[in-house]
Amino acid sequence: MHHPRHPMARSLSTHQKNSAGTPNKRPNFPVEFKRRLVEQTFEPGASVSLIARRNDVNINWG
Repeated sequence: MHHPRHPMARSLSTHQKNSAGTPNKRPNFPVEFKRRLVEQTFEPGASVSLIARRNDVNINWG
């Protein structure tokens, strides 16, 4: 079953600044978005890779 892109996906490019004032490369995911990603892992046949792709998350941000 394919899910449409998450409405928060566009906010994933939001970056925080580190102590030097330069942007970090890791996105700041909203807590509710992360909660929904975790909930998807409990679905039968769930795959972290598929969940990441379905939600436009780059799994290499790790």
